[in-house]
Amino acid sequence: MHEMSIAQSLADLLRDEMQKAGARKLRSVRLEIGQMSAIVPDALSFGFEVVTAGTDLEGAELIMEMVPLRGSCREC
Repeated sequence: MHEMSIAQSLADLLRDEMQKAGARKLRSVRLEIGQMSAIVPDALSFGFEVVTAGTDLEGAELIMEMVPLRGSCREC
C-alpha cells in the first residue's frame, strides 16, 4: 500500500511549508491526482488520517480531484 508512504511524505511537506509560512493550523489541502497515477483515493485518505492523528495536521481535510487522462496524436 504505497498510499501510506505518499501520505507520510505529504504530511512532512505540509509541515515544512507551514513552518516556512508561520502557520499553526491547516484546514485543508487540495491534491490533483492523475488517473494513471495508480493511487487509490480512499487508501490515501485513510493513510493521511492515520499519519496526521495526534499531530498539528490532525483534522485537516484532504480534498482530492481526479485529473482525467488526456492524449494527443503527434501525427494529426
